[in-house]
Amino acid sequence: MPLFKEKNGPGFQLAIWKITEPEDFFKQKTRLESVARLDHRRLEFQASRYLLQQLHPGIILEAIQINADGKPYLPESTFHFSISHSFPYVGVIISTQLVGIDVQTYQEKISRLQHKFLSEKEQVFFQNDIRQITLAWAAKEAAFKWSEHAHFDFIRHLPIQSYRLKNPDAAMTLDVQKQQPYNTLNLKGQLENDFGWMFTLPE
Repeated sequence: MPLFKEKNGPGFQLAIWKITEPEDFFKQKTRLESVARLDHRRLEFQASRYLLQQLHPGIILEAIQINADGKPYLPESTFHFSISHSFPYVGVIISTQLVGIDVQTYQEKISRLQHKFLSEKEQVFFQNDIRQITLAWAAKEAAFKWSEHAHFDFIRHLPIQSYRLKNPDAAMTLDVQKQQPYNTLNLKGQLENDFGWMFTLPE
C-alpha cells in the first residue's frame, strides 16, 4: 500500500506516501501538469499534490502558488500546509497554524556535509550516525519551512537545544533566531528503514 504512514494530532494531520505508481495515476487524480524535466521530479510533484488532496478534499490545487523562497502556499487560505519529497517518499502536513515537514532518504555523503548545518556542539548529539544526522537535517529543513523568513544560516539561526531518540521516535527542540523574540520550536519524527522525517508541532 503506497500510503506509508498517517498521523493525526492536536491541530494537524500528516501523511507520508511511497511512490510506486506511474505518473499517469496521479495526473488523472490531480489534473495538473508538471514542467519538471526529470521523471522522478514530476512524480514527486504529482504525488505531493495528490496526497495534499487526500488530506484536504476539495482543495483547489490549481490555486497553489510558490513564493520567492520556493515554498508552496494558498493565498487567503484558512489553513497552512507543508510539502516534502525525497524520492520515492513524499510527506504532507496541514494545520490551521504554520507547520513544516521534511523527509530525507539516508545518504552516505551527509556525514561529510554535517559541518555545514550542525555546530560542533550539535554534532555530538548525533554521534556521526548517518541516520541521526539525517534527522537533524530534516528538523532544520522543517523549521525553515515553518518560518515565514528566508535566507537562514542553519547553524547560526536554527540551533538545536535538545534531542531525544527512543528508536524509532525522535523529538527535538530548536530555537529560531531569525527575529526577536526568538521562537522555540518543538519537533517530532521517526527513523524509518531507509529515510527519516521530522515535523514541527503546532503551538
